[in-house]
Parts: sequence; structure tokens; C-alpha cells
Amino acid sequence: MAAILRLEDRREYDAAALAALARSATPEVRRRAYLATGRIGDPAARTLARAGLRDTVPVVRAAAAFALGLLRDTAAVDSLARVAVEDVPGPAAEAVFALGRIGGAGARSAVRRVLGRGQSWYLETEFTAGPARRLCSSRRC
Repeated sequence: MAAILRLEDRREYDAAALAALARSATPEVRRRAYLATGRIGDPAARTLARAGLRDTVPVVRAAAAFALGLLRDTAAVDSLARVAVEDVPGPAAEAVFALGRIGGAGARSAVRRVLGRGQSWYLETEFTAGPARRLCSSRRC
């Protein structure tokens, strides 16, 4: 964990170190590694963060979705939309939040599809409280 915090504090993207930490057997280490990729903010981290959406642990997938939103990864829009529709509440809500942060027509369309499926209250709550609301105002969605 100290290595993750050090990289995050320095805003230093070390691809090899973060990739190794993202493969840790400990879910909390993987979660923190994905959070760090987003907080560091280097666009090179997008590929690593996308891989986190396939983790077996929901809190890790949620952290990866959060990171993709911070990284504004337009290439992850379809994957985030899939997580928003198919995953459990934590990752799904983070995916909606990430789509709102990413913005643009593709993310707007994804949010429209997600909300149109009649998903549970947690997505509606995330939509009304998060950046997806600004992205998808009544005039544009």
C-alpha cells in the first residue's frame, strides 16, 4: 500500500508497478491500485483501468469504473454501459458516474440506454446526484 500511496502522492504513473499491484491476490490492494491510476491522471493508465472492469470482486470493478471516469476514457464507454446494466449496485453506480464524467455523445447515449432499461433506484440516485445528470439534461437525453 505504501508504494501505491507514494505513486499517487507524486502523481507518478509507473505502469509496471501499478500493473503488478492490480494483479495482487488481495482485493484491497487491487482496488487501491485502480483508484491510484485514476487519481494520477495519466492517459496511459486507461488500458490498465479498463482491465479492472473484469475483476471478480465488485469493489475492485467499482474502483476501476471510478478511475475510468477520472481519466475520461471515451474508449471505455461501451464497457461502462455494460457494467451499469449488468453488474451489482456498487460497480453499476460508479459506471454511471464515470459515464457522466467522460461526457460526449457516446456517453450520453449510454446513459440514456441504461436509464431506459428501468434499472434499480441506485442508478437513478447516481444519475440525479452525479455528473450524468449534467450530461443528460432533459433537452439532450
